[in-house]
Amino acid sequence: MTLEKLLYIDDSIERFTIVQASGRQYLLEPGKWYDFNHIAGQPGDVVKLQRVLLDQSEERLRVGNPCVPGAYVLGTIVQHFKGKKVCVFKYKPKKKYSRKIGFRPSLTRVLIYRTVYS
Repeated sequence: MTLEKLLYIDDSIERFTIVQASGRQYLLEPGKWYDFNHIAGQPGDVVKLQRVLLDQSEERLRVGNPCVPGAYVLGTIVQHFKGKKVCVFKYKPKKKYSRKIGFRPSLTRVLIYRTVYS
């Protein structure tokens, strides 16, 4: 499949897909980018998200049980980056115990192309 065919988006039809990835469910639309938990790969690599739960395209709604058979979403990795800092605070009253730690989650930005059926 050529890059021109992947990038072609017909705006006359409302299209969206609900996908389960990284332990979360995302409502995806073609041509937009989304931030997922870290996905292995280099920027520019093509990603297949295979757990499609629901797909609305070509004026047809497909609902999976639990997944739509033969459906997957194609996208490309745009960049890897760290998210906003998450603070974790532990506290026990009357014991003078408190701990504050934080971390920045590793995220991957993915540009969504389209939903494909095999």
